[in-house]
Amino acid sequence: MHPILNIAIYAVREAGKLINKNYGMLFSINNIEHNKNLLNVSHTSALLIKNIINKFYPKHIFFNIYQNDKPRFFSKIKWIVDPLNGFENFINNLPHFSISIAVQVNLKTEIAVIYDPIRNELFSAIRGKGAQLNGYRVRIKKHKNLAYSILSSTSDFIKNKHDCNFIKQLFLKYQSFRCTGSIALDLAYVAAGRFSAFFNMKSKIKKIFVGGELLIRESGGIVTDFIGGHDYLVSGNILAGNPYIVKEILLDIKNNLNLKN
Repeated sequence: MHPILNIAIYAVREAGKLINKNYGMLFSINNIEHNKNLLNVSHTSALLIKNIINKFYPKHIFFNIYQNDKPRFFSKIKWIVDPLNGFENFINNLPHFSISIAVQVNLKTEIAVIYDPIRNELFSAIRGKGAQLNGYRVRIKKHKNLAYSILSSTSDFIKNKHDCNFIKQLFLKYQSFRCTGSIALDLAYVAAGRFSAFFNMKSKIKKIFVGGELLIRESGGIVTDFIGGHDYLVSGNILAGNPYIVKEILLDIKNNLNLKN
């Protein structure tokens, strides 16, 4: 196993222990300090991961996707970290959230890890070597039956009034939708064949996609923007999954959405 992957796995598992320890603690009306600790779990998780990375790779750059801290030095290797993806699920005791790490070398993602600490499911990928779930190879769904496809997106996209016609067409064409509250796990589920595709429009935090992107590519899927290009990290418009389903959705987008990307 790649040594950097080993450290990434160690880091997400340690962060997972921390998050699980705090999971299930409901907000208290009278205990302000308790609530503050609960809200700080994401920050604490990020700090734990950062310390682990600095211990083993002090010359690598750590980047928390929820912060805009500029690196103090140059390195061709960057660790892009989402310390708690699905935070609203976490604070509401919904057991569906994850920790995500993507390691980039010269701006190209080489290693990805997404960890679900509740289910103890570890999704991982190395560029050119496939994607795995708990050590077993995973592949995307290869079916072409649109009626039995499960798509995932975010509630922000589903609630967008300007896209009602497009959403209506998708609901009529595909079996069902999921809005799980964790984009990282949605992408991992596409890679593992649980969902057929994931799509989202104008995401504010683009780096949230980078780990899941590698997982999907290494499991046989494709990732595009809404015109079939590769600018999803710029536009925030992303479509990923089974190549056949992605092509069908691209046609739906072209026919129902008025956008350049």
